[in-house]
Amino acid sequence: MARVNRTPTTRAPSVRVVACILAMASVSACRKDDPTPSSTAADPGDPKAPDAVPDPVVVAPRFDRIVPRDMPALAVRDGLVEGAMIHAGVRLSAAVPWLRSIPLPSDVARDLAQFSEASGIDWRAEDLERRFALTDGAVVTMSLLRPLDDGLAELRDELARGGSALDGMAAAMREDSTGPKPFDAAVPAIMPGDPLAPSEPVPPPVAAADLERGRALLERASGLGLHSRFAVPVTDPRPIVDHLRARVPGSSTTRWLDVCSAAGGALCFGDDDVVAVVRGTERAVTLDVLLFVTDGDAVTPTRKKAVLDAVGTATASTDHDLRGDAAAEIDAAMIVRFAGLDAVRRSISAVAYDTERADSIRRLVDGAAALQELTRAPQLFRGARLAAAVDGEDLHMELRWLLVSGQADAVATAFAGPSPGIAAPVPTLAALCDGSLFCFRTAGLPRPSTLAERLGVGPWSRGPDAAERETGRSEDAFYLHVLAASWPNFLGSIARLPSVELGSGPEAAIARNVVDMIGRVEGTGGSLRSASMSGYRMSGDYVVYARTTAADTGVPKAMLSLAGQSMGDVTLPGGAGVASAFTIPEDELPATLMARTDPPAAGSTAATSGWLALVDGPDRMAWLLGLPSEAHAGPGVYVEIPDLGRLVAVVPDLARELAAMMGFLERRSLRLGAEIDDGEVLVRGALLRGK
Repeated sequence: MARVNRTPTTRAPSVRVVACILAMASVSACRKDDPTPSSTAADPGDPKAPDAVPDPVVVAPRFDRIVPRDMPALAVRDGLVEGAMIHAGVRLSAAVPWLRSIPLPSDVARDLAQFSEASGIDWRAEDLERRFALTDGAVVTMSLLRPLDDGLAELRDELARGGSALDGMAAAMREDSTGPKPFDAAVPAIMPGDPLAPSEPVPPPVAAADLERGRALLERASGLGLHSRFAVPVTDPRPIVDHLRARVPGSSTTRWLDVCSAAGGALCFGDDDVVAVVRGTERAVTLDVLLFVTDGDAVTPTRKKAVLDAVGTATASTDHDLRGDAAAEIDAAMIVRFAGLDAVRRSISAVAYDTERADSIRRLVDGAAALQELTRAPQLFRGARLAAAVDGEDLHMELRWLLVSGQADAVATAFAGPSPGIAAPVPTLAALCDGSLFCFRTAGLPRPSTLAERLGVGPWSRGPDAAERETGRSEDAFYLHVLAASWPNFLGSIARLPSVELGSGPEAAIARNVVDMIGRVEGTGGSLRSASMSGYRMSGDYVVYARTTAADTGVPKAMLSLAGQSMGDVTLPGGAGVASAFTIPEDELPATLMARTDPPAAGSTAATSGWLALVDGPDRMAWLLGLPSEAHAGPGVYVEIPDLGRLVAVVPDLARELAAMMGFLERRSLRLGAEIDDGEVLVRGALLRGK
């Protein structure tokens, strides 16, 4: 495989030298008896080359891999209303051209072409600002998935109680089709009299009082749903309104005529469970979309009121600090309310379809309640905000988790690394990343014990699997909430696993010792230099390391001895010293676990720091030890893919699937850095061309 960072020298390894390297002997010891000259170039950057590991060079710490970019405020809020799950804004003049520069895979291009045909807009090429009379530099703002859940708790409790009320609701559905239709599945035609012909189930008789009660429940449910609003700034609303009017079939407007008139809409259209209200003014076209939890052939009074209330919702008082050329903010509290709505929607469907509806409804309601209970544990963040800005061919991003008021000290405590101690130098980012396929580096890791004690509490204390299992059919909302806000609780739950899974025996003690050792790690990093795949087997040159205390370098040896295995001492190439090694018996990826204690510092008799590393072989460990080093600089976590095209090319199936995008991916790097900023976790990213 090709190597990187090649620098010519005047000597190359002879056969004897290569044999010595393969035998993991010292290169310097092997070379002293080999005077054979050669003019072939060798590679000091290649750990298999002679003299590949010079004495470590300590350089001044610096960080210049990501240059923060100014993110100007979008400063428009026409489409923003309070209480939505997501608030977003897009500056079309910047975002659309950049998106159009991305070549699309054939299936995506085909789907986009079909969407363009259905919408009557060529999204790949058309001048949207000119065709639809948009303002110069138009910023489209939107509020997505605002829960309409007034009266939800009472309806949920009625459904959970079950009994004759559910019979009445099912009968009401059959009677007037206000909700889901249980018997509308297509049945193949069978000759009359055929003894195999299926017979439609005959529902049991329902008392008049229960039927009336079921109708009342469906009436209350008919106003529940989700509201989204979009606002497009224009100099003239007619082009957009006329375009929509021409594309909307007349049949979809009939049932909403009365609502449209009352709402002051220029156009209203929809179906059994959705309605869109279009309004136009001299400065903007506004589109309110409501998606209801039940179907309905007719517009009930409750549903009409829900539409009018939604359309009349006032614009938000702030712009939610949306910045850049595209931005979005997600509110974690609304995810929980969304899960409650979804549970009721599924429960109403179960009334019509499920033969074991009582059990199904109970599981749905309990799952939504479990998610709500998880969020009652101490939370550090209330949501997240993403901003992106275009700079020529480059894209800059900022992702910020938004702090719960008063929790800044808790964030600092939860994500504090180990106590000041060894402050061991680490490889520079340039050494790890330049010429690599993938690299990363972190400062000290958070203490798992702190995460467990402070955040893995309440229902999180039972472990992440239990948390997911208890949410049941609400697991999608559970994972969305984890991403948006509660991932620190999720990490705390993982940190409790030794106690949850292993109890208090010797295995649990060993696991806790490993977890404690993680809390003492001063820094981690890794570099994938080259890779190739053959079937399910991967090979390559790589290293993943952890900077530890000298004492902790002995932990792997002690653990392996308990398993009847042992680590043996090997002499590293290039005069890099001796390390302990254990070759992991794995066919898919060659891997060796190595441990090494640093020499004592000048004037000291005891070592204070060391290395634990997973490498492809001893030569890679020698390469690691010879890299220029520095005190940690930059964000607490840094990840880089120097060339997306090179990395994708490693996986043949993926390269074939993304063949149309390879020109875009080649020589384009992705860089991500995470740090604590004013008590909030901030991730800066950059997608850069040719840098």
